Amino acid sequence: MNRLRTYWVDQVKWWSNRSLEWWAAHLTALYIGGAITIMGARFDDLITLKLNEIGDLAAGVFGPVAFLWLILGYLQQGRELKLSSDALQLQAAELKNSVEQQTIMAQAALAQIDEQRKISLLQIEERDRLYKADLRLLVLETDTDVSGVTKAKIRIVNSGPIAHAVHYRFDPPLGDMGVGAISSISSSSEIVIDVNYEVGESSRMGMCLIDYLDDGGKKHLESFFYDLDPSTNGVVFNKITLPAMKESIASVMNKKSPVL
Repeated sequence: MNRLRTYWVDQVKWWSNRSLEWWAAHLTALYIGGAITIMGARFDDLITLKLNEIGDLAAGVFGPVAFLWLILGYLQQGRELKLSSDALQLQAAELKNSVEQQTIMAQAALAQIDEQRKISLLQIEERDRLYKADLRLLVLETDTDVSGVTKAKIRIVNSGPIAHAVHYRFDPPLGDMGVGAISSISSSSEIVIDVNYEVGESSRMGMCLIDYLDDGGKKHLESFFYDLDPSTNGVVFNKITLPAMKESIASVMNKKSPVL
């Protein structure tokens, strides 16, 4: 009994798994075979038909078959369009996943580049800390004679490592001092420069630029603002850092004084 039931279950599965094309092909063959059998049985009547009657007979016989395959073609086209649509959706999903992966990879690469940049900056800062000189400009003493000429001794003080091939330039020139050069300024030492200038009736401002080579051969530039005060005939230097530069530029704009 179980074997019989299994047989019929397998038969139902087999027949239900046949495609529409399979059923259509077999039904078409069965239909055409039946039509040929009937026409063969009445062949004598068939040959007596007129041409228009033969055409009507052929249309009547093959019309259902043509209509069947027309519907089957429509259904098959719908299935193909669905498969094509599913394939396009799958490609779109894969493309989206690819874009997301590329975005993640790009973000990771940017993060790595930023991290390397930070490490490089830290290395540069560490190198500068080891080799970069720490220069300051100070006025040691001033003396103004009866003609109004002030003689000053300006100190270039180095509180950091040694500085080689030192070049300084006053822009505009501070009295008779425009440019100069020093072979080196050792660590924790200073160089004294003699300067003669006339202050005049109003305060005057300018810059002093000092470039040098550190002990590792790297070139550095230090910048200072100087301010001549007519009330004291003295000169004051301020080292330029980013905050100090903003304050000094603001001071220059507020004073609007002529430069030397």
